[in-house]
Amino acid sequence: MIIYLDERGQSTGFSKPGSSKTFNIALVVCNESDSIRRIIKAFEKKLIRKGWPKGIEIKASRIFDARWNPAIPSSFKFKYDVITPLTEIFTKMCTCPLEIDYISVNKSRLSQSLRRAPFGIIYNYLAGEVLAAC
Repeated sequence: MIIYLDERGQSTGFSKPGSSKTFNIALVVCNESDSIRRIIKAFEKKLIRKGWPKGIEIKASRIFDARWNPAIPSSFKFKYDVITPLTEIFTKMCTCPLEIDYISVNKSRLSQSLRRAPFGIIYNYLAGEVLAAC
């Protein structure tokens, strides 16, 4: 079994200007770890062949923002067409038996005790909640 976990937003900064209003954690769980690894590895190789810089980690958010990132050369085939590669990887991933779980928290609704907790406690608590659900 392989578990990919990613988060979006900040788990802190409840009243800071510009701080996210939500904190999200998502999991992709796959029981066939070899097949998902092969798909991801092949996809990364394809992007590099199409001009993605080897020194920049390949992430969906970076692919999506490629058109605005000066570090991504204009010779990268998908710099202005992000839908094609993202659709391709998601379609291929869906050929594997996957389970997707997530948690999204409105930070304004968190208890005061969680808000005052040391850095990392909220992240660990919410990650534990979403892991326990899968």
